[in-house]
Amino acid sequence: MSDELIELPEGWVWTKLSELGEWSSGGTPSRKNSKYYDGEIPWVKTGDLPDGLIKKIDEKITHEGLANSSAKLFSSGSLIVAMYGATIGKLGILQEPAATNQACAVLLSQGITTALIPYLFYYLLNSREKLRMIGKGGAQPNISQTILKEYSYPLPPLNEQKRIVAKIEELNDRTQRAKEALETIPQLCDRFRQSVLAAAFRGDLTADWRRQDNEEFLDSNFPSTWKKGELGNVVEGLKQGWSPKCEIFPSPIDDIWGVIKTTAVQSLSFIEGENKQLPSHLEPRPELEVLKGDLLITRAGPRARAGVTCLVSSVRPKLMICDKVYRFRAKESYVLPLYLAYFLNSPSAISLIDELKTGISDSGVNLTQEKFLALPLQFPLIAEQQEIVNRVKSLFKITEEIEQQYQKAKANLDQLNQSILAKAFRGELVPQDPDDEPASVLLERIRAEREKLNNGKQKSQRTSKRKSKTVEEQGV
Repeated sequence: MSDELIELPEGWVWTKLSELGEWSSGGTPSRKNSKYYDGEIPWVKTGDLPDGLIKKIDEKITHEGLANSSAKLFSSGSLIVAMYGATIGKLGILQEPAATNQACAVLLSQGITTALIPYLFYYLLNSREKLRMIGKGGAQPNISQTILKEYSYPLPPLNEQKRIVAKIEELNDRTQRAKEALETIPQLCDRFRQSVLAAAFRGDLTADWRRQDNEEFLDSNFPSTWKKGELGNVVEGLKQGWSPKCEIFPSPIDDIWGVIKTTAVQSLSFIEGENKQLPSHLEPRPELEVLKGDLLITRAGPRARAGVTCLVSSVRPKLMICDKVYRFRAKESYVLPLYLAYFLNSPSAISLIDELKTGISDSGVNLTQEKFLALPLQFPLIAEQQEIVNRVKSLFKITEEIEQQYQKAKANLDQLNQSILAKAFRGELVPQDPDDEPASVLLERIRAEREKLNNGKQKSQRTSKRKSKTVEEQGV
């Protein structure tokens, strides 16, 4: 069913975006002329559109750049809509006069239009997927101003628009507060996991277990049965990978070789889909294949990403380690693989590993094999290692369940926001008032105002032309 055939509440009308006010678009001053940039005029690009008030505009152009391009200065309060690429339908409202590039369509804030813009903003926010669907495809998807201006939407009486906007913003404030409260949950879960690992490798997590077996296992500083050594004593087969020039896409099936990216290695988790397909003309190196039971650690990259460790608990065939990852295995007569993975992700080990990294800046550091294998560690007998692993897994399961509930609650909040908008534009969010001026009368007032503005512009242009002609004649 066409939108226009949907029955609207009393006093509402279907109209087109072209009826509401003047639409325009911007332009980009030539990049070849440095005098056009680093000026005083804010210049908005589609990437600056935050689906709300535009509070920050990083790039600015000069008055000369504005004058020598198709860019225009738009008034505060104007509505901006992204027309090209992946950002189609992104929105922003100017808080200050600004210019835009040509990828932005702008509804100028003037007269009655200014009062309509908040309602229109929320309607377009709700209709973003429809706008994307009517956009033209190709390498650079786009929705032209012609298509945009022909887009139909339901227009309520102006007073009802104001009530709708006020109610949406009230409910949005509530959901935003709920979102902010929810966003603390992943951080709390991370802190809890780090606390668990810290307790595990201080010996605190299994203190009661040791007492049940033999009180002599405890001393004042550290469990007396824990052995000291270096990482190199308890691991074997440390190997660095290979980074050939691969395809830009991942290996699609198990029969085609791929090379993992460093992003495949996350703290305590391995993401096999993070790989690049090996080109068919290159021979694979089976000795570098990732296998179940391998321990992986990123050896190079930004400081925050170097030294990240995981245990491979499952993996598809024919994936190789890349050059920026070390692969090794635990000597299981000394240490359990999962115990070692937990240790290398504990706060104490992370701190030690960070001290071993070398590099000129945090944007690129390296962890050498020699330093990594010299990492000091303490480990208990296998029986206690197994108990530590069991307890850590049990406690981590609690955080996993909490995070699953968090994801559900977050999805429900997102759905709630969409439901609020959908109700608003069916006329169900706020009550109608029979005393409101009908939207049809509002449209007539808008048309009259636009006609008056256009007549004023035409008169101004004629006056300007007459003055120019008089100046030319006098010059002659």
